[in-house]
Amino acid sequence: MGKAPVNVVLEQEQRDLVRGGGHGLHLLQDVQAVRIFTDQAPDATHLALDPAQAVEQLGPILRVAVAEVPFAIGGRALHTRGQYAVRLLTGSMCRISEPGRNVNRDTMPPMPELERHELIAPLERALVVFSHPDDAEFGAAATIASLVARGVRVDYLVTTDGGKGTADPAVTSEQLATTRIAEQRAAADVLGVGEVVHLGYPDGYLQPTLDLRRDLVRHLRRLRPELVIAQSPMRRMDGNPYISHPDHLATGEATLAAIYPAARDRLNFPELLDEGLEPWKVRQVLVTGAEQANLWVEVQAQLDTALAALRCHASQFDDWDAVEERVRERAREAGEAVGLPAAQAFLSILLD
Repeated sequence: MGKAPVNVVLEQEQRDLVRGGGHGLHLLQDVQAVRIFTDQAPDATHLALDPAQAVEQLGPILRVAVAEVPFAIGGRALHTRGQYAVRLLTGSMCRISEPGRNVNRDTMPPMPELERHELIAPLERALVVFSHPDDAEFGAAATIASLVARGVRVDYLVTTDGGKGTADPAVTSEQLATTRIAEQRAAADVLGVGEVVHLGYPDGYLQPTLDLRRDLVRHLRRLRPELVIAQSPMRRMDGNPYISHPDHLATGEATLAAIYPAARDRLNFPELLDEGLEPWKVRQVLVTGAEQANLWVEVQAQLDTALAALRCHASQFDDWDAVEERVRERAREAGEAVGLPAAQAFLSILLD
């Protein structure tokens, strides 16, 4: 079947120029639409009649790489369903958009696929750094249980007091913080976690300050973990309803900054040397809640233990059945992506 031209609109930030073929083209004013070819002909009544531009000519002319264009036939024009073309000259982004569709110019193109990692070996000590009592269990309880079952010593470091997570007007922050500290110790005991350190920063107000970084470096050097499980410092903008608590972002940023380079480099926080805390180099970081994963831990055998630990945080949920269903479904979805019955997914960073 012959090839048919299709309208594709390239949208760009105002006044951003695309250089190509000796021309300076303003994408919003000068290039409102270009034409590409597909292998099948749709309903011609939905296509513009201006001369078609072959896709192999689009790159040399506008200096962009054009994504593959999926399409539907019958009753509507072909479109890209939100795929992207990436401008090669300067690295700025041109989104190929469906006709009539609102474009979010802040949306970034998909990240390249990451190299898959495995847990480091040998592994003797791990530290889980998180913002609130229950974050470790929601983010990594089954993985923590798996590590403990392998003989790894796991410790916790909690940055805030957890004193804001209630809608009960009769409960004060101090009362809630006390309750949540007890809940966290109970959950840690279910998983076989060793030490639980509470830094006690006020819930809801955490910032990635140098004081917080120093506190994290102190315990990294004291506990000397080869592996750290950390929260993501990046706000999720992919439609996930959990768009990241600001304390999670602050804890994630401070944790990564403490791991590298502060815990490693002798002259960072030299006052810690006076406490007898020598530099320490973490070998691997597992980031929870990242939009892209490259390490999966098989957790089918640990799910019941993980749920028992999570259930210790009774102050944080009203409908336990819904929580359990969500946890099991997430594990199933994560495992399905890599052919496992149940898994937890992380962004792994190797620091060797």
